[in-house]
Amino acid sequence: SRQSRQSRESRESLLNHEATESTRQLLTNKDNTAYTYLLQVGSRHFEAILDTGSFELVVLSAECKTCGWSSKLYDESLSATFERGSLSAKHWYGSGWLQSLECRESFGNGVADVQNQSFWKVYDADMFILRENTFQAIVGLGPPLSAISLAQGHVDLAERELEEYRRTGSPTLQTEASVENYRQILAHARDIPGFVENLSLESFSICLGKAQSSDGYFVWNDDVVENKGAKTFQTVPALDGDYWSTPMSDVVMKNMPGSASEDIHLGCQDNVCHAIFDTGTSLIMVPRSAMETVSQVLQSWGELNGDCTNLHSLPDLRFKLGSERITLPPESYVGDLYGDPDDIDQELHSYMPHLKELGKRRREQLLARRNTSENVELSHNSDNSDSGETLDDGKLLSCVPLLMSLDMSTDMGQAWLFGLPFFRQYYT
Repeated sequence: SRQSRQSRESRESLLNHEATESTRQLLTNKDNTAYTYLLQVGSRHFEAILDTGSFELVVLSAECKTCGWSSKLYDESLSATFERGSLSAKHWYGSGWLQSLECRESFGNGVADVQNQSFWKVYDADMFILRENTFQAIVGLGPPLSAISLAQGHVDLAERELEEYRRTGSPTLQTEASVENYRQILAHARDIPGFVENLSLESFSICLGKAQSSDGYFVWNDDVVENKGAKTFQTVPALDGDYWSTPMSDVVMKNMPGSASEDIHLGCQDNVCHAIFDTGTSLIMVPRSAMETVSQVLQSWGELNGDCTNLHSLPDLRFKLGSERITLPPESYVGDLYGDPDDIDQELHSYMPHLKELGKRRREQLLARRNTSENVELSHNSDNSDSGETLDDGKLLSCVPLLMSLDMSTDMGQAWLFGLPFFRQYYT
């Protein structure tokens, strides 16, 4: 079969040159919600996200009608090196799903060129962020064996369901076909070298600029530890599992300056939690209970005339990763939100339920102030606003928790997911 032939091919035959040297590439900031770099697919270049929270090489195609502007998407008819496959797969992300077909194509990322690389060509999608046309490809950088582990889990679950259907006398051809498809995906994960493997990648790092809207860098085969020594960094243990992660404990909001109160505990005091690092997620995701506590703190602070011009008066977010103490400043978890919260996609509302309530409260506050004849100047220019209360009917929320809700428990404890705000503070 084509797959077995590919599995026997040497890595040298796929590469035009090895990607063993340390190479730094620019990451372009996309409205502080994502960072992209240029990936060559066939003869064209596309903006791609380097995602430590996923595992496959995925390219959005013009065949997909819900993936954004077709002119920006990959068109196989324009490539002389495209080869269509027959294996289909569905990929799940925090923002939705992608349906794809396994195909072959030549790729280049400025580090190395890989010929006849297996990838997943997306032909259908339900992912609200694709409407922004921010990216056209995802390069998964999860731990090397994650794709196999997850595929094995899908096979095990599908086979258990099939056995249950057979036990109850209600198996269907569709169920049996689904199980076979999962088995083929598992075989693909085991036998076919992924893009990262073909790049001979030994290590990588990400470093994002702290300043608003600044760009960042991704370093392939980063040798900074070898050159500058491990003491340059804080080192934490990597947990076995499907994600880049480490043990986490003792999460607190430190006292506000001048406050006599104790630290505000947010979790992981009695049990160790599970910190996951994900460059494909825009914000920090925390348990719902922690998000509610942060919201209450910010509400009390706002009632004391706090606004986003004096974030230094808010507490830092502090916790331990392994044995190392880590601090994130207020700008990592709080900020201004532009636009009407009622217009936010339903998918995002499920992760950030506090936004709708905050929007309702803000509109009620503005209406009350109007009714008491207070002078509330309304302007559609947010640059003229210091307090965050000048847009029409609360269409700007000032200093809200920029956190997403994640109630997920793993074998290693309750999960906290650190997205881009973490990497703006720590070169990782």
